Amino acid sequence: MSMPPSAPVPLFVTILAVGAGGGVGAVLRHAGVEALQAGLGLPPFASVMTVNVLGCFAIGFAFVLIEGSYRRGGGSRLRHLPVSRELEDRAWWPEGDPTLPAVDLFRFDFRAEVLAGFFITGLLGALTTFSLFSLQNVELLQAGSPGWAAFNAIGSVTLGFFAVGLGLRAGHRWVPRSSG
Repeated sequence: MSMPPSAPVPLFVTILAVGAGGGVGAVLRHAGVEALQAGLGLPPFASVMTVNVLGCFAIGFAFVLIEGSYRRGGGSRLRHLPVSRELEDRAWWPEGDPTLPAVDLFRFDFRAEVLAGFFITGLLGALTTFSLFSLQNVELLQAGSPGWAAFNAIGSVTLGFFAVGLGLRAGHRWVPRSSG
């Protein structure tokens, strides 16, 4: 039996949670990249890639932890995955409609929405948006849309390279030229 949705979280509470998490995530990203470069001697791209991959792990972990802890009576989109079969015997694992979109999953419980805002959108979003990008691609694959997942992955990377190139050129034009 599903639990009824609780009252929506006030927008300012969600914004505060996202902002606080974003601040922490940005600091962690900077510190992590610097530590990997200085401590392990990794090149900048490898340091960023490491932080991105760790962020991907963290967003998956946080998503399941928040959903498993706070969605006791609601639906889980992860229900049909192999990881769910391993968790079915746990009393806290949610049951119900596996088709709810990610945002709706966290609207049923105040704590879940605030925690998701802080950890997933804020902290991990600032730590690396790559984790969200990866989560979205996994969701597309789970929804039976491998074409859209490929389009998103290839398009994001290709357009990202192109946009960085354009940004470098545009930024170069805006930088004042040295008079010396």
